[in-house]
Amino acid sequence: MSEMKFAMIEKALHDRVEWRAMSDSLSARYTYLIIRTSTRLNYAGCYRYPLSLLSYETRINEQDLPDIINRLISERLIEYDHASGWVRIENWYYGTYAPENASKVKKWSRFYLEHQFPQSDLATNSVAEFVVGTLRRAGNFHEDSRHAEAVYHVLERFIRNASQLFSGLPQALERELYQNGQSTWQHLRGRGDELLRLAKNEAAGRWPEQVCQGVATLSAPCREGDGTVRPQKEREREREKEKETCLTAPKNITRPLQVTLDSPLVRGIGVQ
Repeated sequence: MSEMKFAMIEKALHDRVEWRAMSDSLSARYTYLIIRTSTRLNYAGCYRYPLSLLSYETRINEQDLPDIINRLISERLIEYDHASGWVRIENWYYGTYAPENASKVKKWSRFYLEHQFPQSDLATNSVAEFVVGTLRRAGNFHEDSRHAEAVYHVLERFIRNASQLFSGLPQALERELYQNGQSTWQHLRGRGDELLRLAKNEAAGRWPEQVCQGVATLSAPCREGDGTVRPQKEREREREKEKETCLTAPKNITRPLQVTLDSPLVRGIGVQ
């Protein structure tokens, strides 16, 4: 999933408190619209956007941009990491861009897992919002629909892998569920808690020094020896055990009825 060829902005933006609060700063509003339609924009709403490029696309002097960026941050419209030059559009997955089916959730998942994101709160918060936003969108399906369940299983596999890549995911997911997960449909609300428990368990193996209860500062990932691959090996061993169990389990063999075996046709071909 590469950069987008076109972008959509919901009309409801004009009714958002954050947008209306910036009525005194046309430059802040203009910059936000440029961020929403940048040439670097991708389907995650999280991309590298250094001030030099932002200055070029907005035609605003680069030295004037930090104040504008800080205004957008204070209104909770974006996150910006000045060290890496990455930007994240907040509430991205609570509007137009929430994936609506399992197939699109898979595409979004691969984007996070296969592309290079910075090790920062900004990227981790994007993943957390993706999970909660997808759950909320899945709530549009009927409670008995197989589509909602399919979306959940994709998210479950995604969490297992994302917890190995994005430091602090359990804490970010817990915050996101608390702030924006309450509007999730009742039949999917418990799924968010299940995904949170899964994220904590997976992160505990990948980031051994982190504290998975409550909000905590995470240590840097272990990059020596076997530290970064041990969870994957454990999963492979579990799969091998499951395979062995399947091979050694007794098989229920269905035999033909006796009346069939006694028929002239069967006796004629010598079936025992």
